[in-house]
Amino acid sequence: MVPTGTSGPGSEAMSGPGVSGSVGRHTEPITVRLAMPGTWSGDPADAGPASISDRVMADLLFEGLTRLDSSGQPVVGLAERWEVSADRLDWTFVLPAGLTDGQGDRITASDVAASLDHVAGRGPADQAATALTAVTGWDARMTGRAGSVSGIVVIDDMTLELRLDHPFELLPAVLASPAFGVVVLRPDRTTGTTGAFRPTDDPNRLESVSDSSAVAAVELVPIQGDVAPLVEDGAVDWAVIPPGQAVADPPGDVLRVPLDMRVGFAVRLVDRSQRVGLGELIDPVAVAAQVPGLSALVSKPVDGPASSPSAVVIDAPEGRLADVSRAAAALLEAAGVNVDLRVSSPSEFAAKIISGEATVFPVLIAGGTGAGGSTLRFFAPGGVDDVAGTVSGRRSALAEQAMAELDPAARAHTLAALERSVIDAGLVKVVGQWEVTVSIGSRLSGLRQRADGTLDLARVTLAGR
Repeated sequence: MVPTGTSGPGSEAMSGPGVSGSVGRHTEPITVRLAMPGTWSGDPADAGPASISDRVMADLLFEGLTRLDSSGQPVVGLAERWEVSADRLDWTFVLPAGLTDGQGDRITASDVAASLDHVAGRGPADQAATALTAVTGWDARMTGRAGSVSGIVVIDDMTLELRLDHPFELLPAVLASPAFGVVVLRPDRTTGTTGAFRPTDDPNRLESVSDSSAVAAVELVPIQGDVAPLVEDGAVDWAVIPPGQAVADPPGDVLRVPLDMRVGFAVRLVDRSQRVGLGELIDPVAVAAQVPGLSALVSKPVDGPASSPSAVVIDAPEGRLADVSRAAAALLEAAGVNVDLRVSSPSEFAAKIISGEATVFPVLIAGGTGAGGSTLRFFAPGGVDDVAGTVSGRRSALAEQAMAELDPAARAHTLAALERSVIDAGLVKVVGQWEVTVSIGSRLSGLRQRADGTLDLARVTLAGR
């Protein structure tokens, strides 16, 4: 076994159960006030890439086996270390002795295994569930063909092994996603938290579980109607400004924060010239102008002949991707293409993609479950949501190379080449990147929004201190 997971000198640990914080507590404890819409389900796996408030809550209350440091690289989270076999197929995670949840109960490897198995059991329509199909038996559990994931093996109380069908070097990054925060599932159906904060008797207040954290508590300020009054009155330190709402005179900063979530359209038409032509008709600037929160991404034109079909069916899931699809459908119809837009539930939509029935549909790329994870999910031949539905030798080679690449920079380069090959084939048209508008008040310094939608509280101080 080769030990690979270490915190390293100078790493910035997010305080949590069994983990020492890196920032000393101020003489005056800080409470951070967050505007919250009240939609949080309590399950971190519900925190999809577009659910910014839910991702913030998931990150505060739950921690995964790994986490991302300030440079975006995975480091130890709940686990104190991990080891990888020489063939890169067996990943062993070791928990620290005396690890407890936010309520003071002991956390074991069985708790972690049950939490991961719960995510797999959410089914193929769930983005988090589809992110770990490299784990042996994960797909069978996800699709209901097995009652548990065979590749999640509890070695002893403090040791968990994940066995893979093929090398997957993105595993630590995927496990760092808020969606994979470990939930302690108790027999009485209550849950234990594992993050830097825990609930209190006050449903709108969380408290730090570490004596060394700079932030002592988080106050959840309920949003009732428009969030602007809370921001303008200085009643909150952080808030998401929904599309269509405006803040007249903010006491701090209102920022447009790009998220690691790009939106495109998969085009599974057989004729490449028709795929390319359809993509040319979907103008990113025109789409983004019709969809609040979407920033246009314009890429270089695809070389080769282009034509367009007389009619297409666009499948889309309910929600924000349906809005993107409506904007694209309007552009295609204006260009003379007859469009049948079919909006269905997320599960029905997922089934159409997996079966190959869907020919044109929106996709989220590289958002929410680890850098590059969605690129492989959509672009790897035979993947759970393979956008092409056909096998290409070049794409297969690039996907295998990316999954097995140890060096993060080289892996990013290979993932970019994989994505470019799919775009050049006309199989995907990237149209934009989701962004969120957030208000950060003037009372605190050092409060930061991360690209994955979570909040960085490690350097929070009172303004002027």
